[in-house]
Amino acid sequence: MVDGIPSGALRRTGPVLAGFGIWTLVEYLGHRFVMHGRLPPRFIAAEHGRHHADPDGLELAVSLGYNAAGGLTCWAGALVVRTVVGRDVSGPVSGFVAGAFAYSIRHWSIHARMGQDDSAIDSPHGIHHFEDPTANFGFTTTVWDRCFGTYRRARSSADS
Repeated sequence: MVDGIPSGALRRTGPVLAGFGIWTLVEYLGHRFVMHGRLPPRFIAAEHGRHHADPDGLELAVSLGYNAAGGLTCWAGALVVRTVVGRDVSGPVSGFVAGAFAYSIRHWSIHARMGQDDSAIDSPHGIHHFEDPTANFGFTTTVWDRCFGTYRRARSSADS
């Protein structure tokens, strides 16, 4: 027991939270350097460019489908690691995959509100789409944008 928390709970929860944190960094780096065309594969940047051209065209089913394929790939990798190396990495993989699915659902919900709700447009993601595509690459969190100097605040936030 550590500070009243059963140590078994820490051993199970810590790796899941670490996997979620890793997801946020992968999301930031992928968005900044792959989706905005600095690194291959180029077809991802082209698809993301279409998303910027038509932010209202985001489909939840397509996004979740990509995540399902990615999640299955992650789980297959976890199975290989467990089989070959003998290490259970299901905690970090669970956190990573949960982060990806949470991202897809939240990303879709922000885009679904963009035509009806100014808070969606004033969000860091709205600023990325409508004011400065060189800023606010993190969607799940702004931590990495703040760390790497790419965070831009909404004018309404700066004025208050």
